[in-house]
Amino acid sequence: MDVNAATGTENADLTVVTTGDVTLGDGTNFPAIEFVFTPGFVATFGTAPAGKTFLIVNNTGGGVVTSGSQFDGAPDATEVVDGLLRYTIFYSYTGAAFNGTASGGNDIAVTFHAVPEPGTMLVATAAGILIMRRRRA
Repeated sequence: MDVNAATGTENADLTVVTTGDVTLGDGTNFPAIEFVFTPGFVATFGTAPAGKTFLIVNNTGGGVVTSGSQFDGAPDATEVVDGLLRYTIFYSYTGAAFNGTASGGNDIAVTFHAVPEPGTMLVATAAGILIMRRRRA
């Protein structure tokens, strides 16, 4: 899935289903999902677009996302951590997204979450240790 998350030009690949249900996998084997971010976005920010939701499937025909449908075996509303990428997939999404609006609870969307950079985590840990040492002294 290509994602352009640059502020003001947000967009992503979208599959529109006009008739029938959406089924992902066979209950045992599930399709993988991979995100590809625009090179300019990754070069500028280095991480995924935190707090932004994009539709993957917009089911406009009234069909459902069949029970048990999953990407990579991740059930509905499961947070997935993949290296420095953190996201949640929703299989019954209703609401606004940067590349459309979902209604009916039969759409699939992904929301990206912020992941602190390793350097930031190191500084925060060091600051905590210094504060604890100072309180003991």
